[in-house]
Amino acid sequence: MKRNIFSIVILAVLVVGPIAARAEGTTLKVTAFLGGVYQEETSLMSDGLRANGLVPTREPYTALGYKFTSGEQAVADESVFEMTGKNAIIDWVIVELRNPKNLQKVAYSTSALLKANGNVVSADGVKPLEIPIKRGYYHVVLKHRNHLAVMTASPMNIGQRVDLHRVPLFGTEASMVIGGIQTLWPGDANFDGVVNYVGEGNDREEILEDIGEAIPTNVVSGYFGSDINMNGEVKYVGAGNDRDIVLQTIGGATPEAVRKAQLPE
Repeated sequence: MKRNIFSIVILAVLVVGPIAARAEGTTLKVTAFLGGVYQEETSLMSDGLRANGLVPTREPYTALGYKFTSGEQAVADESVFEMTGKNAIIDWVIVELRNPKNLQKVAYSTSALLKANGNVVSADGVKPLEIPIKRGYYHVVLKHRNHLAVMTASPMNIGQRVDLHRVPLFGTEASMVIGGIQTLWPGDANFDGVVNYVGEGNDREEILEDIGEAIPTNVVSGYFGSDINMNGEVKYVGAGNDRDIVLQTIGGATPEAVRKAQLPE
């Protein structure tokens, strides 16, 4: 009799355990747009990096010093980058959930892929994010390696879609509005949360350094943070250069101006 009871308990753990674990998770659906590549006429982002075969299969943020709470580096299959049109992959991003009682505390963070239509998806390029946190209310943050991060102004129900291009955002002038759509400010070439044109650690110098400094007319191809318009080329001067975007983000008229990501300090 004791043996039968013991067997039933073990069976219950094996059957119920995984179900309970799944119930704790949440499907997180987020949409966002990057201002450096958003096209108002199509309501899509341009996929120059993907088209040129430059988006890496491994997320780039661990190499930039970011520490994910998940502790893992996401890797995508090369086939993910074959999708085109609205489903084309634009780049890797970071999604964070912040504790409403302590906005500096990151309750969870993970890397994700951003599609041309603004959908944030898992490394398979199709499915929304599955996170090991039960449904609740959190401030949702989205970060990108050369755009300024944004965060929702209020805690959001993460069991429902979070449209970062429409919901109120934390801070002042937190986004660049294009045709009524909130997009992330472009120009943070060195991923330090600040866009500045002059002074220590400025983003203009980052662009100049990547093309070789000595010859401003040089053009370098590759996957660089200094490629602000994300077309696969770093340009300091000439049509479609990246330097002008940095200046435009800080206001254009005053090179000494600075724009910071609107996140809690």
